[in-house]
Amino acid sequence: MRRNAKDERVLFHYNGHGVPRPTQNGEIWVFNKNFTQYIPLSLYDLQLCMEFPSIYVWDCSSAETIVNWFMRFAKDHEDDWHKKLLAHQEAVASTSISGARINSHMTADQQAESLKFQRRPKFRECIHLAACREDERLPTNADLPADLFTSCLTTPIHTSILWYLIKSGRKNQFPPNLLEEIPGQLNDRRTILGELNWIFTAITDTIAWNALPRDDFQRLFRQDLLLASLFRSFLLAERVMGANGCNVVSSPCLPSTADHPLWDSWDYTLDLTLNHIHNLLTSKLNFQVVGRDLLSKSSVCSLNTLIDLSGIIGDGQEVQHNWFFIEQLKAFEVWLEYGVNKQSSPEQLPIVLQVLLSQAHRQRALELLARFLDLGQWAVGYSLSVGIFPYVLKLLQSTSRELRSWLAFIWAKILAVDPSVQSELFKENGDEPARLESTARSKPVQLRYHFFVTILNDPDTLPRQKIVVAFVLATLFHNNYRIAQENLTKKGYVNLCTELLSENQAKDCRLLKLWILIGLGRLWADYDPARWQAVRLVAYAKVLKELDDNAPEVRAAAVYALGCLVKNRSETNEHASTIDQEICDDLCNKCTKDGSVLVREELLIALQWYIIDFEQRFAKLLWDLTETLGIELVADVHEDQFEHNVIDVAATLGNSDSNGRSPLQTSGGRKSSMYRGRQRTSDSVMGIEEVVTMTDPMDRNPLSSSISQVLPVVSTYSGPCESDITFRERANKQLAYLESKNFKEPLERTWVALLRLALDPVEKVARMAQKLVRRVEVVAVELQSSASALNEKIESVSSLANIAKADSSHTPGETFCGANEVDHASKVEKIDDCDRGGVRFMIGSPVTAGMSLMSPEGNAQGHSGPSPADPDFTQPSNGGFNYSSSTAKPFTGGQQRPTNQRKLSMPSHFPATPRGSESRSSQLTDLLKQSFTPKRGTTARGEFSKGTPAAGSTEPMLSSEFVPWCSRIFVQPILDLIYCKEEVEDFTDRALTLVNPTDWAIFVEQGQRQQAHSEFELFRAVPCDSQLVAARIPSSPTAISLSMLRKCIYTTDGDQIYITRYERTHNNLARKFSCTGGNPFNLDKTSSIIVINEVSREMLLCGSSAGIVRIWDPSFNIHSHEIEGLPQLVTASNPLCDQSRLSVPNQGSHLTLYESVFLS
Repeated sequence: MRRNAKDERVLFHYNGHGVPRPTQNGEIWVFNKNFTQYIPLSLYDLQLCMEFPSIYVWDCSSAETIVNWFMRFAKDHEDDWHKKLLAHQEAVASTSISGARINSHMTADQQAESLKFQRRPKFRECIHLAACREDERLPTNADLPADLFTSCLTTPIHTSILWYLIKSGRKNQFPPNLLEEIPGQLNDRRTILGELNWIFTAITDTIAWNALPRDDFQRLFRQDLLLASLFRSFLLAERVMGANGCNVVSSPCLPSTADHPLWDSWDYTLDLTLNHIHNLLTSKLNFQVVGRDLLSKSSVCSLNTLIDLSGIIGDGQEVQHNWFFIEQLKAFEVWLEYGVNKQSSPEQLPIVLQVLLSQAHRQRALELLARFLDLGQWAVGYSLSVGIFPYVLKLLQSTSRELRSWLAFIWAKILAVDPSVQSELFKENGDEPARLESTARSKPVQLRYHFFVTILNDPDTLPRQKIVVAFVLATLFHNNYRIAQENLTKKGYVNLCTELLSENQAKDCRLLKLWILIGLGRLWADYDPARWQAVRLVAYAKVLKELDDNAPEVRAAAVYALGCLVKNRSETNEHASTIDQEICDDLCNKCTKDGSVLVREELLIALQWYIIDFEQRFAKLLWDLTETLGIELVADVHEDQFEHNVIDVAATLGNSDSNGRSPLQTSGGRKSSMYRGRQRTSDSVMGIEEVVTMTDPMDRNPLSSSISQVLPVVSTYSGPCESDITFRERANKQLAYLESKNFKEPLERTWVALLRLALDPVEKVARMAQKLVRRVEVVAVELQSSASALNEKIESVSSLANIAKADSSHTPGETFCGANEVDHASKVEKIDDCDRGGVRFMIGSPVTAGMSLMSPEGNAQGHSGPSPADPDFTQPSNGGFNYSSSTAKPFTGGQQRPTNQRKLSMPSHFPATPRGSESRSSQLTDLLKQSFTPKRGTTARGEFSKGTPAAGSTEPMLSSEFVPWCSRIFVQPILDLIYCKEEVEDFTDRALTLVNPTDWAIFVEQGQRQQAHSEFELFRAVPCDSQLVAARIPSSPTAISLSMLRKCIYTTDGDQIYITRYERTHNNLARKFSCTGGNPFNLDKTSSIIVINEVSREMLLCGSSAGIVRIWDPSFNIHSHEIEGLPQLVTASNPLCDQSRLSVPNQGSHLTLYESVFLS
């Protein structure tokens, strides 16, 4: 039996009636078929036969004795096992080195598993159900079964009825075979017997739920069906055996439940059922069945009358539903209305789950359950622990339209608390997981998530009820769940969502649009088929339209969805890059000046992927700006930090060998123009160490991979950082220059938006944008350093080539190694003779073995190539080299070139082929191959193409909690919002204290109106020549405003805001805070103060001459005059910033179009 059961539980039922009591040596008496007598069996030997896990039922006198001796022997087994394990360890250690696999930190079970030793015997974890205690005997009642304990466990319904008849004295009113005549089946809830079993299950589950600890309830009533059935019956056995002088025993030990109030409900249910059975039996005695007719035996008529009553009296198989569940649902509803308590769960919760099995009351039960789950996260936790999940999982097969909305709401609440259950929705309806389709399968697989797709696609479902469905489907993509992405992409989820966004009903339901947008973003995040489906359907264009929505949450969700599309690192091609550029251009155009901080944060998170992918082009743009405007990306440093903290990246790249090893040797007399400075103490300012470290995992080009060789060393220095003032000045210079241009390239427009956000009035947004700007600055510095190193390398190699040519013409026998021994000064002198010709490059071809170094007159020898000095030479686009005149201010020091020489200013991964003399040394050719052969892909890149995606996933530089923040609404009560009949705003908070006036505010306002009315009447007789209030303002104010309800004066001097309390006799300064909130990137002067929300949540609307608007919360208590905390900056934006697209002529400064109209 144990061999067949394997690791499952085995039930051992010992019925010891007529058998001697267990011995005091731990033995029980069993019958030997070979001898007509009982023989003792040791429990120790029984344990060896049964092993574990097992369930033991002991129905005999002194049953607790067996349980006690069983536990003692279980401990002996464990002691013997520990001794054998120790001996085995010693034997293994003495014969081999395998003993090294265990250590003192491992438990005994882990050591045994490591040594492949037998498992520890877990006999103490076996479950025991015993009929009585050690000093008790089984009851002997002629009206009850001899094995009463066994009867309670095996036939609880019949035993309950029998015991109730005996207890109530009604046994003589029914025939002796009553128990066999009860109509119905236990598994058919439509019959009397089936409904009794259903109610018994609900009552015993509820008693156990309320009386047992949660862990014991889960283990005994939810993990195993057999175990749950036994313990439900055991609760009845405790009550019945206790009434007959026996106290049952169990292991694990359970608290007593014999006096629970629900047992009275069970007795009442049995009483009603017996009355109903009595009426049925009486009806059968008065009629006799004759074929299809019933013969009525009437005492009124002298003759028997043949009457057709088959339609009136049946066989008793179908009965009306019992009152029990109806009353319990009513009690649960009363609890929801008046008795909600987070500290305790409702007693009727398990009964409500059982009602879900009834079609008649299922809709009401789901509605009450949804109301309960709507109370909060604690209610969801209680429901999951009581076992709601299998019920709602099974109900997904239902096709009833009345149940759809409530079931979807319940699933939304569950997924909001535990998104990990998403995998259950991608299994087939039933308990079997989803399988691959076979050729022999005729019907398509119907997975559980189709239930929600059907609701979302149903035109008859109200848009508000689709909110929870959209949330459920969006949650299915949690953590990029690939199975969900694959299935919903194939089902056309992108097309479904775009159609919903275009419908008029959905336009008025902002919560629905929000979760549709979040679902789309999660769908195509890091999943190429969904991305290209969105591109083919132009779904991103429809999402772009949502950037004009009135709700900031919807606009932020649209930015989130588009950011996920840009983030998707699908196969690189021209089309994908163009779409990314188009999306980012529209995002910058519409969202840079958005009044919501939420939208601007999501904009930066979306732009980071575009900037990372095209960081080389942004770095080139920044390089050009720094050279044009004379901006140096160098921070102030301390001299003592210079020598220790600087790493010469150019020298490092120049001295790397062919295997990529970097000896980190500095070139003589040259210093890198990388960031140098001290680390700031402020945590909000990010130093170069952080920027360089973050750039490493996202680099997608050969230059970045080369720079990553020095990153471990870079992270060791203290991390110098630019000051905020220097950054602001540098950004303002770039903004002024770019905004003065009549037309801007897409890359320039994105850079302008990024610089604007870096100077955002909200410091958090500014800091986020600065991370991206500083990343580009670091890449630009590395770009300049590598280009300088490459130019110097080319010069030295060109000198070597010319020296080799001269030496070979004079001393033919001299080798390249001999040329290396020539004094370096003489080489430099010879370089001057060759500078006139410069270095020739052939763009677009990698270095091969056939390419050679040529002399300046190489064209005469048959090797032609374009020269930068040639008139027909065409400068390549951004994808190639860019030659800039040396008259521009060089970024780094080094050897000064002649004025007619061109300087290379692009990274070294572009192909460059130096040419020299036709006769060359093979060693020089190998050196050139090692130094200049780029590692690049075989696919040509276009102007907007990205680099090859990295193999691993890219960690984001910026992130937010926008989606989790939106998900919290489903943890909070929202049932009234979803199912209310009135049209209300989606985003209206249920706690309307921030919107509606409080009782205190209404009272104060009415009092002020009455006082004002009385004072107005006195104006005709009393002269207005007396001073009522005298308030001293701390500084000369530029704006002043009065609070309507509170005796406060708000003033500002442009830099600080002062809150002054005034009385008739004195006044005091209550608060003082900075107008900008300490933001170092906006030093505008506040010029206007307006008090808003005077009767609800009083706030300050502060405006500046620069067009920046800030809203401050003074943190007043809404029910008094007191200030609760520090002032908080609610939001800030620049909605009135008019930036000119065209420059105004004849003006020394850049003016807005609005200002230029008045000047003209």
